[in-house]
Amino acid sequence: MLHRLSTSFIRTLREDPADAEVASHRLLVRACYVRRAAPGVYTWLPLGLRTLRKIEDIVRQEMDAMGGQEVHFPALLPAEPYQATGRWDDYGPTLFKLRDRKDGDYLLAPTHEEMFTLAVKDLYSSYKDLPAIVYQIQTKYRDEARPRAGIIRGREFVMKDSYSFDIDDAGLAAAYQAHRDAYERIFARLGLDYVIVNAMAGAMGGSHSEEFLHPCEIGEDTFVRSSSGYAANAEAVTTVVPDPVDASGIGPARMLRIGWAMWLILGLLAAYQLVVLNPIAAVVVPGNLLLAVLAARLLTLTTPTPALLDALIVALRPLRFVGLNPERTALAVALMIRSIPYLLGLFDDARDAARARGAERNVVALLMPMVLGSVAHAERTGEALAARGLGERER
Repeated sequence: MLHRLSTSFIRTLREDPADAEVASHRLLVRACYVRRAAPGVYTWLPLGLRTLRKIEDIVRQEMDAMGGQEVHFPALLPAEPYQATGRWDDYGPTLFKLRDRKDGDYLLAPTHEEMFTLAVKDLYSSYKDLPAIVYQIQTKYRDEARPRAGIIRGREFVMKDSYSFDIDDAGLAAAYQAHRDAYERIFARLGLDYVIVNAMAGAMGGSHSEEFLHPCEIGEDTFVRSSSGYAANAEAVTTVVPDPVDASGIGPARMLRIGWAMWLILGLLAAYQLVVLNPIAAVVVPGNLLLAVLAARLLTLTTPTPALLDALIVALRPLRFVGLNPERTALAVALMIRSIPYLLGLFDDARDAARARGAERNVVALLMPMVLGSVAHAERTGEALAARGLGERER
């Protein structure tokens, strides 16, 4: 039934509510979508309730289309199923607990895994009855320590939870993919940007978990995402442990193989300081340069590239304050450092080849192979970066 604005149960506000922290909360209250009943608890008014029901309808349609069957469990549940699984204690202070007049323990459901499982156990007596997918759209309760941002972090909220019961891993994988596809269609129909990230299963359990996150400035979660397609909640990020590097064969002789050109530069620096009668600088200046070169060489000989890159990213994080991307800068620095042994090797090869031809004093014979080899190395590096999803601007 249509109502005139004058008769509609709608009263907007001119001023922002005092307890509203974020724009969405302010707008929902001012536009008369919701009203605060208690910290983290909201009354849904006609406009807000109509919007909520439309979202529920989209979720329900996609769940039905993938073969799910809707049920509805009570929000007030007995304690026994949760005590049997240990979650009566695992949830800690987040769980709303209460007792009836006969001292029976009850809870306000934070989630319904136990009830779904008991329902299937009650109705099905054979594995031949499987598979089955059941879901519900129901109110949940969690005693959040600090409700915030209006309906984003509340103590009472509406949640769709769905569960599949399968006889083997193949059926489980098929059901998981069906749910994943349904969620993607839901987000697409709602017109929301989203990111699928690896996550921790938490108190709900499970061997694998993914979350669909909508990126926004006031979000509750922090996640990482790379150009290669990897995305994970910050608490679920994993890094591959690099293979151990055998450094037993790195002796002083190998460390000091920095090329005659570098030794020549060091000698010229020392000679210049002696010419200007500064004997201390004749030791300190080339000594500092030699230490820097040896440190870079030791780093490239003993540290895998992933570990080197991770360390550089951490060290270069302050560059964000001047508008530079620390990840890209770290990648460039790591590539330059890793190129040092390669360039030294090119020089050694060019010198040996020139010596074999009796042209070791020919500068062109020494430099041309290094230039061509460096260009080829740069092209291969660029192709490798492109294969990992880094475009021209990111190289």
